Amino acid sequence: MDLFNNPIIENAKKALTEEQKEEYKKIGEYMYKDIDYKNVETKTKVATDEETIYYASEALKAGGDPNDLSVDELKLLNKTYGEKWYERFNLTKHEVPKESLSMNELIIKDAEDKLKNLKMSRQQKRAMERLIEKEKNKQKKK
Repeated sequence: MDLFNNPIIENAKKALTEEQKEEYKKIGEYMYKDIDYKNVETKTKVATDEETIYYASEALKAGGDPNDLSVDELKLLNKTYGEKWYERFNLTKHEVPKESLSMNELIIKDAEDKLKNLKMSRQQKRAMERLIEKEKNKQKKK
């Protein structure tokens, strides 16, 4: 049985009245007349900040993993609910992706990572570690 030469389809077409054939022809023209299949344009709507916050909040309320959220969603949560937004959803700081941390926290974390790889004397390294600890304490107080 061939897809395009199907006897069942042929018999169904023969059973149609002229009025039914005309009606199907009009439906086909209505559905496909104005579509240019070679130059199809898709239009996507960009979500507003409110919609993004709502989506991200509902996902977290439903038990979603914060690691599944996009960087933009995480930044908006941080901007909307504050730096400790994760507490609102009964999450700990360790469950939250790094991207959602505040800029100061990111800078401190980056400084700690880079300090490990720098070649400097023990005294210099210790001085830098003290500065980083001081900044961490300032952030905790805020």
